[in-house]
Amino acid sequence: MFGSKTRTLLKTGKADSHGNLAVSYRAPHSTTFTVVFAGDAKYAPKTVTQVVYVRARASLAISGNYAIKRIGSYTYRLYHRSAHLNVAGGVAPNKHGECVKIEAQEYYQGAWDANVLTACGVLNTSSKVRDT
Repeated sequence: MFGSKTRTLLKTGKADSHGNLAVSYRAPHSTTFTVVFAGDAKYAPKTVTQVVYVRARASLAISGNYAIKRIGSYTYRLYHRSAHLNVAGGVAPNKHGECVKIEAQEYYQGAWDANVLTACGVLNTSSKVRDT
């Protein structure tokens, strides 16, 4: 289903009196888990597969504005025409070395218009990128 078909044995052992065998695993990406019960004198063998989907969480912080203005329920950050917009972002789970692009938009004549798309920013070892 996903790019890699590598299989890793996480745990083997006997189930408790309730039929449970617990294991913890932090999945770095969407992963297919398979549990195999070999069977015994009372129960037939059984294999169950479950896919766990991992989604990215992105964060963004902007600065460089000289003021913040609220109009109704909207908050606007005000920038000087010649000011530099500072942007910092992050992705979780950690995607060190991968590329992110940030798009800036402006509200003009009743519609949002994409006016800036950054070049690829490579995520550092903390899965963060900063435009300085």
